Amino acid sequence: MSQTKQAETQTKKSRIIGYDVARSLAVFGMVVVNYKVVMGASENGPEWLVWLVGLFDGRAAATFVMLAGVGISMLSRKGRITQDRERIGQDRLALMKRAVFLFIVGLLYTPLWPADILHFYGVYIAIAALLLTASDRQLWSGAIGLSVAFLLLVFIFDYEKGWDFSTLTYIDFWTVAGMARHIIFNGFHPVIPWLAFILIGMWLGRQDVKDSQVRRQILGGCFRGCYRRDTILYFGQDISR
Repeated sequence: MSQTKQAETQTKKSRIIGYDVARSLAVFGMVVVNYKVVMGASENGPEWLVWLVGLFDGRAAATFVMLAGVGISMLSRKGRITQDRERIGQDRLALMKRAVFLFIVGLLYTPLWPADILHFYGVYIAIAALLLTASDRQLWSGAIGLSVAFLLLVFIFDYEKGWDFSTLTYIDFWTVAGMARHIIFNGFHPVIPWLAFILIGMWLGRQDVKDSQVRRQILGGCFRGCYRRDTILYFGQDISR
C-alpha cells in the first residue's frame, strides 16, 4: 500500500472513543479543581473527599493538554506520512489560526478568571504547529529537556517574582516582561515545562492505540516509569526514526 493510500485509510478510521472519554474526564476534573479553589474548599469537608478531589490537582489539566497533542498529530497525520509539504503547510496555518484565537480569547478572559489556561493553550499549539514533522526522538528529547530546564530555572531565577500569593494574583501580568515571565516560566501553566505534555501527546497520537500490543507496551511503560526512572525512556518504543 502506498503512503498516500495508507494515510487516507488511517484518516478514515473510526473515532477513538477512549480519547473522547479521557477528554471529558479531564474537563470534569478541571471544573472540580477550579471550583475547589474558588469556594475555598481545599481543606474543607471529610478527609476522604478532600483526598479524592486532590487527585485531580494538576492531573486533569495535564491530561487535557496531552490530549491536545494527540489531536494535533491526528490532524496532521496525512501530510506527515506522505511528506506533502503543501498539506503540512495548510495544517500549520490552521493550527496557527486556532492558536491566535485561543490566545486572544484567553487574555480577554483572564480578568474574570486569572487561572485561565486558554492563552497558554494558544502558545502550546503555535509551537506544536512548528513541530509537526519532528521525529519521535525529537519530541521525547524536547519533553525531557523542558522538564530538566524547569528544574534548572527554579534554582537560577526567582520563581515567586510577580506573584502575590496571598490573593493568587500576578501583579505585573499586563506588562511585557511580566506576561512573558508568566507564560514561559512561573504562570499557572507555563510553557516550561507544560509544553512537554503537548510533545508527549503528539508522540502518543502517532501510535496505533487500537493495537492491543501497543496499548500493553504503553501501559507497561507507564507502570515501570513510576518505579524505575530509566524505563521512562520512551516506553520501549523504537524512536530512532
